[in-house]
Amino acid sequence: MGLEVDPRTPVKSLGVGQQQLVEIAKALSKDVRLLILDEPTSALNESDSENLLDLLRGLRGKGLTSIMISHKLNEIEAIADAVTIIRDGKSIERLDVQDEPLDEDRIIRGMVGRSLEARYPSREPRPGEVYFEVEGWTVEDPAIPGRLLSKASSFHVRRGEIVGFAGVMGAGRTELARSIFGRSFGTYRSGTVRIGGKEVHLTTVEKAIEHGLAYVPEDRKTLGLNLLDSIRDTIVAADLDRVIPRLLIDEPRGVPRRRALPHRPARQDPGRQPRRRHPLGRQPAEGRPR
Repeated sequence: MGLEVDPRTPVKSLGVGQQQLVEIAKALSKDVRLLILDEPTSALNESDSENLLDLLRGLRGKGLTSIMISHKLNEIEAIADAVTIIRDGKSIERLDVQDEPLDEDRIIRGMVGRSLEARYPSREPRPGEVYFEVEGWTVEDPAIPGRLLSKASSFHVRRGEIVGFAGVMGAGRTELARSIFGRSFGTYRSGTVRIGGKEVHLTTVEKAIEHGLAYVPEDRKTLGLNLLDSIRDTIVAADLDRVIPRLLIDEPRGVPRRRALPHRPARQDPGRQPRRRHPLGRQPAEGRPR
């Protein structure tokens, strides 16, 4: 599987991509004749995805049948012997590699019902001045003393610019981002952060939010959402200062900013009772902490 980790490692401590490889390995450990993979490479980088495709090729040579569901057309083109295109819940057509050459444009034409002349419209980026800078950022692994997750990393981002971090699994991309966002991961050793040319100290998540930073984690279900809370409460969870007077959650003040959203819990909890106002940080008698 190309997964180099200690087999005794708890699965919960692995990244999403590594968890995906473990799940596939578990499926292959059985006496499998038909393997169905639903977006198996969605959380994998290019190198790990290629390792998985090589594994599927090897399994095909041993007589194993696979169904691969994917939105990555280049991988479908590289691995598939036949492609079934589904649109609006219906099977539109089947393409056999032996009957006609298979490429991404042909698959897209079947998906949308017409040919696309320009898949990526041309544009001219016009980034502004440097807004966010990180210099010499060094962070130590909290579990393994002396092991550095980030080694004097430096980068800058201009206004209106999108900067991508690339690297193989385990390179430290997620650890770098989390350590910068309020030092929420790892042990800070050195480095500076400047916003608008002024040095800031983002020592907590609260301070990071106060300086205008937001972080959408890789594992959104575990690290990004409270599944017992409602959608509208979740939306304002990181911006409570605007909706709480005197350390009380004020329902009417929060409503105008979320008026278009219905009050629907992210996961229904039959035992939960509604509560309008209570002191922040105290547990209501009939509910959970908010």
